[in-house]
Formats: sequence, C-alpha cells, structure tokens
Amino acid sequence: MTAATVHRYADCLEVEQAHAPTARRWLEARGYRVRDATRHEQAAGVDVVCYRSDLRRPRCVDYKVDQASAHTGRLFVELVSNDRRQSPGWATLPDPPTGPGFVMWCTPLDGGALRVVVLRRSVLRSALAGWAERYPERRVRNPHYTTLGRAVPRREVERLACVVGHAPPVH
Repeated sequence: MTAATVHRYADCLEVEQAHAPTARRWLEARGYRVRDATRHEQAAGVDVVCYRSDLRRPRCVDYKVDQASAHTGRLFVELVSNDRRQSPGWATLPDPPTGPGFVMWCTPLDGGALRVVVLRRSVLRSALAGWAERYPERRVRNPHYTTLGRAVPRREVERLACVVGHAPPVH
C-alpha cells in the first residue's frame, strides 16, 4: 500500500466476507461447530464462535484477511482503529466474555486457498510491546480518519501461533 492509497473499511469487509466460507470450512474440518457472532460479540471483535466437545468454553475467532501479506511477508496488527475517535484496534481488545479470543489471519493464495495463522489474543497482546521496539508504526489512511498499526513479519507471528495451516478453497 503506497502513501497515497486510501483504505476503505467497506472494501476490507467485502474481502473478508468473500474468504469467510473458506475460513469457516477450515475450522469445521478441525471438529468445531461454528456459529456467526451475535451483534454484541461482533462489538467485542468476534466474527464466529467455535464449539467442540473437548473444550470447556467456546473459542471466539476474529477473521483478518491480509491480502498484502502474500507479497510483503508481513501481517498488519491494528493498534488504533480510528485516530480521530481513539478507537482501540482489534489487536488491543480483551478476550470477549463468551470465551477465549483468537485472531485468525487469512492470507489469500492463488486459486482461492488461504494460508491460516491462528494466534490467541492474550499472546498477541503480550507481543505488542516488543513489536513496538522493533517495527515502526504504520499509518493507513481511510477517507475520514487514519488507522495505526505495525506490519510484523509473518514468520514472527507464526512462531507465536497455536496453529499455522492451509485452507483449501471452497467451491
């Protein structure tokens, strides 16, 4: 993304929704029963809630589709969603009340497949201070505000991940 590029939330949401069926199928293939998040859960940064009989509590998952990651090798970590309102970015959100929170980065690959990196929110939050020392703040322009974050090497995020995988396309 160049300095002159304006990032539109609606475009990002459209891309995320296009890849959500593949991400969901990947979760279901791992034995999870998956339901869409309620509005209240969505406000806490949750896209889907996953249940499995061997887990005491459901897992709350926030999908992040990072198209640039395929060629940059970095994953964007959002710290401030809207600088004008000082809205917290998804990387700083606490675990939702429903259950432990997870971020599921999905990097689109050729043919509709996804590279999947799943990281527990608490692990992500604990890594933020170290990343602040090593990676510069990135500013992403939106039409009426700026989003702040860091572009972290995918391999570094993968070292902290609980799961790294590949999701075949849904046809």
